[in-house]
Amino acid sequence: MFLIKKKLFLLVTTGLFLIGSFSLSAQNFQLFYDMGRWVYPKDCPERPYITTTVELYHPDPWGNTFFFVDMDYTKKGVASAYWQLVRELQFWKPPVSIQLQYDGGLTNQFSFYNSFAIGPRYTYNNEDFTRSISGGILYKYIQGNMVNPHNFQFSMAWYLSFAKGLGTFKGYADFWQDPAVGKSDYAFLTKPRLWFNFNKLKGVHPDANLSLGTEIRISYNFVVPDKFMVIPTLALKWTFWE
Repeated sequence: MFLIKKKLFLLVTTGLFLIGSFSLSAQNFQLFYDMGRWVYPKDCPERPYITTTVELYHPDPWGNTFFFVDMDYTKKGVASAYWQLVRELQFWKPPVSIQLQYDGGLTNQFSFYNSFAIGPRYTYNNEDFTRSISGGILYKYIQGNMVNPHNFQFSMAWYLSFAKGLGTFKGYADFWQDPAVGKSDYAFLTKPRLWFNFNKLKGVHPDANLSLGTEIRISYNFVVPDKFMVIPTLALKWTFWE
């Protein structure tokens, strides 16, 4: 238990260091109130109510970098931490890139296996970048998976700005193979988010980058083995840079 808490502390510290290091480029900070404990009191009696997320997306001449850090909180403090780092390489013209991805994290009870993925990704953006959709097929290596570390993952993400920027609909969906999870060898997770952006209202300062919205956490064989779940949240977001 001491070793797990030490690892959790190190992961949280690393995440905070990254956030500080990218303070000039950090795109947004999100605060979620998770209703999972209410919706599934038998399956998730100890599920944390509060989650924070820090996201960064930064394009450059050779592709782009994206990462997020999730932390779940209880009355005793941080209960779990999870982060994903994605690097898309593109030394040629769009829309195809090569995606490199890492996933990992800790809870008070266990560690997530380190996962490494690579594969092609296709991205479409319209001319004014108000609509975007991308998808990739990845080879996924799950370190420590003794059943079969060699797996696959299908990933997609989308972005839609509407009503002159007042609303934003975005999210991602992942379907992957993981023989160590549940009776099924497969898992699914999608998190669609809907935001109302206050700085697009008449009379509101354009730098007042506060958004109110929701994220619906839809999963199969992820939160609870072999179970399909739909968990709503209420959310606030502050955008630092875009």
